[in-house]
Amino acid sequence: MARRDSQSGITLVEVLVVLVLIGVLTSAVALRIGSLDRGDNIAREAELLTARLNRAADEILITGSAMAFAWEPSTYHFLLDDGMGKRVHPVKILGEPHQLPSGITLTADAQSTGEYVVSSDLLPLSEGALHIQLSGGDVVELIRFDGASARRETPPS
Repeated sequence: MARRDSQSGITLVEVLVVLVLIGVLTSAVALRIGSLDRGDNIAREAELLTARLNRAADEILITGSAMAFAWEPSTYHFLLDDGMGKRVHPVKILGEPHQLPSGITLTADAQSTGEYVVSSDLLPLSEGALHIQLSGGDVVELIRFDGASARRETPPS
């Protein structure tokens, strides 16, 4: 039987070290790419919030009950005011708090927390439209909600 030279080939430990290095490099690249698409995340969140605000306005028309949009820097939800006080909106997509992805913050009318109440006539109880800003890093998305409809706006240059 021929003896194998101890210097030929590679050992299992060497193969495992190479696999670990490949895994670490792949993870680093994936994390870097994940941070690059933050602008896409903000655009998706702005589109989602606009759709939910419009759905909430539709619900006011259907139910005839007032509604409140409540926000904090990293989450928002909707409340129903049907004359028995404010409570979580019964429509699941509106009532459940929506957590914004990490790195994205929400402010409205320059306030980090608050409520914007819309009457059953689709009129805001406060003066004027609500100006919502979603931001993360250098990316900013603006949404204007007047109680009856929401629309995305182009940020000033």
